[in-house]
Amino acid sequence: MTENRPHRLAVLRERVAELSFPSTPSSEVSALLGEWLGEVYARSVATGDTYCSHLGALLGWCAAEAVDPVLLDRRASARLVDWLASAPSPSTGRVRTPSAINGVLSAGVRWLRYCEAAGQRPEGPIPLSKVDRPSVSRSGRSARLRRDDVHRLVLAAREDHVLGGVQAKAILATLALVGVRPTDLCRLDLHDVHDADGGTYALDLTGKGDKKLVRWVPRVVAADWYAYLSRARVEPASGEALLVHPRLYRRVNRDDVLALVKRAARRADVADPWRLTARDFRHYFATATRSVSDLQSRQRALGHSSPATTELYDDTAWSMELDPAIRLAAVHDDYPAEELTRPLAHAMPATPVASGKHECDCTPQWKNARVWAEAVGVDEWCRIEITEAYGPGVLAALPNPVCATCSATYLGPFRLRADRSFDAQAAEMVDEQLREWDRYPEAMQRSAERRRDVGDES
Repeated sequence: MTENRPHRLAVLRERVAELSFPSTPSSEVSALLGEWLGEVYARSVATGDTYCSHLGALLGWCAAEAVDPVLLDRRASARLVDWLASAPSPSTGRVRTPSAINGVLSAGVRWLRYCEAAGQRPEGPIPLSKVDRPSVSRSGRSARLRRDDVHRLVLAAREDHVLGGVQAKAILATLALVGVRPTDLCRLDLHDVHDADGGTYALDLTGKGDKKLVRWVPRVVAADWYAYLSRARVEPASGEALLVHPRLYRRVNRDDVLALVKRAARRADVADPWRLTARDFRHYFATATRSVSDLQSRQRALGHSSPATTELYDDTAWSMELDPAIRLAAVHDDYPAEELTRPLAHAMPATPVASGKHECDCTPQWKNARVWAEAVGVDEWCRIEITEAYGPGVLAALPNPVCATCSATYLGPFRLRADRSFDAQAAEMVDEQLREWDRYPEAMQRSAERRRDVGDES
């Protein structure tokens, strides 16, 4: 990846040299880009590559619209946002996502701040930073792991036949309970794991931008690492990699870890296994440790340079354990609660009430409730019965199944029958309408709603 750095910079400079801007010469823009991206690449090669792509899109639009990129004003910034949201990306051919749009705007703002610090633009607020950006919802982006899910995944990894059960278990345990990035974990060598005080192990990690960080693993995870290291390991073809692929004789990479997570998810029967990625374990760690650690400690453990980055993870895995209502109820240990031993589904009556009414004393013979018959458009010639089985002529839910006097809810299912004690010809018409209701329930529902609306207007 380091060898790719001069190539990406050279390509971007050649592209800028071919563009023309109203005021600032292309050579000055190219020089400013090279100087600033040189600082970015020194910090992180991956971030430098991303900013190269983002600034290429920004400068290409400025050249097409005859806008000076160094002196970008508020109106031009608004047009840029509209173009980013509507024009497809040349690299993918698809319309940019909100995250991609925000990436282009963030890269532009940081570059303009460098131009201001270099004296190439007047001091003051940067209009590009004032535009309304598309909102990016982080909730639901990652699978919401729970403690039980982690336990099942670790046990499923123990049975993995590709990376070896003990090594696979140690990988998932470190991802979930230590919160290590998959890339940082694959980068470890044998000498990066050593003994620590308290009978556990320590990991000498190298994170983004070659940032050094020491993490101590819990004893339960250390036991997995001991079981892996105590076995006869497969020696890699080169280097002293800690994680070695047992069949390919090379260092385990991110793709191997992702494939392991997918296999374990299918075997552990977690919800939406196709959505689970290796990165989701880091989300689980960042969210689950909120109740046992302060923000500063979590920030240092995750290797974030800003606490705001750590707080972003808090919106990705909202769960029952984090709800303040659950924690508040735990304080009221003397609350006079009723016994709760069954799920809510068991609270519904299993069989109909023999008297024909459900918790209502206002309508003794509600089977012939005319208001219900009118609601479904069959007038007073329809009789409503309680039934225990679903079948022809049975509706699971009727419109407004409540008592008109006390608003008690009547439970179903219900069967509609034509009452032949009044008029046989009318009963035949009702039977035909009920059959149509069985065949086209949604259409008949809309028809009944239109009939009620017309009646209300008249």
